[in-house]
Amino acid sequence: MKHLKPIFAFAAALALLFTLCACGSTESKAPSTTESTEPSTTQSTQPAGQEISLGTVTGSRYENDSIGLACEPGSGWYIYSKDEIAQLSGLVKENVSDEDLLKLMENNGTVIVFYAAKDDGANSVNITVTNTGNQLEGVVTEEQLLDATLPQIEQAYPSLGYDDLEIGTDTVTFAGTSHPCIVVSATVNGAQLYQRQVFLLKGTCSVCVTSSSYFTDTTVEQLALFEALS
Repeated sequence: MKHLKPIFAFAAALALLFTLCACGSTESKAPSTTESTEPSTTQSTQPAGQEISLGTVTGSRYENDSIGLACEPGSGWYIYSKDEIAQLSGLVKENVSDEDLLKLMENNGTVIVFYAAKDDGANSVNITVTNTGNQLEGVVTEEQLLDATLPQIEQAYPSLGYDDLEIGTDTVTFAGTSHPCIVVSATVNGAQLYQRQVFLLKGTCSVCVTSSSYFTDTTVEQLALFEALS
């Protein structure tokens, strides 16, 4: 993790791992009157008709046809390798393959498919994908997924060292379309953190895109780095 400075690395990793847990526990089922706050541990089988991929990196551009998103952060940004993504996901293994990370999705329900950070570690974007095992589109909405995740963030973030926590909702233009998002403001290790999380429904998968920045709120501009693939 040499590309993240120590003051930010721990907080960034914790927030990302929490996002994995939150997505896995809230997006794998239709809304009910009781929402679980525990991460999903049920194994899910990838359904026929939608094959999930981790995407590809060509130069400084990331593309993932299976979720219809691309991102080209540009100069000063570093796109994490599979090995570094595996470390964030808790998979301790050298020479990680796509199959290793997709197997992690089968076991945990969720996998990080993309993570990029600026060289100083103060700005980052990431994508996590949850394979729900059933068609959510038309059953739940993006707003319902967001509403199910919101109380979990409110409960869990203070335990991660997030102080002066303010959480709300907003809408943002992402990949050319307006989407609901969670907006977070907090101090972490004495530094001001801003964060936006966008939730998308992609067939049998739910997708969480997180934009984080320290000191100055550039989360909207960072979400504008993403584009939709036809």
